[in-house]
Amino acid sequence: MNRSIFKKTQTNRGSEGFSLPELMVSSVILAGVVAASAQLSTSTADGMRRSSLRAKTDSAMARRMEEIRHCAFFYLIDNSLKNNPNQSDCRLLQLNIAEQLKYPDPSKTDTFKSYCDTSTLSTGLKAYLSSNRENLTTSFNLTDYDQTAKSVPITIEISPSGNLLKVTLAANSIAAKIQSTIVPHAQGWCR
Repeated sequence: MNRSIFKKTQTNRGSEGFSLPELMVSSVILAGVVAASAQLSTSTADGMRRSSLRAKTDSAMARRMEEIRHCAFFYLIDNSLKNNPNQSDCRLLQLNIAEQLKYPDPSKTDTFKSYCDTSTLSTGLKAYLSSNRENLTTSFNLTDYDQTAKSVPITIEISPSGNLLKVTLAANSIAAKIQSTIVPHAQGWCR
């Protein structure tokens, strides 16, 4: 008889549910997990936004550097090699591939001869870049390259050194910086 009473008591107790202390402890644990998940989710979203902004900034800086390289190729090049010689934006110049690559004869062009003789092609290149329709030697903003992006100022420092042009682009607000040394293609025609 004792056994049947014990079984009945055990069955009744199991169907009563959880006790108040058990519910309180599980609620606190659940609330902690939800709060930690929300914080992790917010942190992940912030990280993704920063990463996206960094990628867009890196892309804009790389694009500006390539525009400078492109213009350095066309600096002092013979006009017969340009498909669009009257273009005021050196970034849009195109090479006429039907012609052989050539630059004016330095002995017949005073400016070119002066730059070659004094190894100052980079000084002339810097002036050429600043006289472009869009001055490529001044600071710019990420929004100049991606209008949907957040505003990020990008500074540019260009230092002529002999025939080398040292270019540094920096976005201090996100600690991004690239440097390059550009040699005007015309240097190969200096004798």
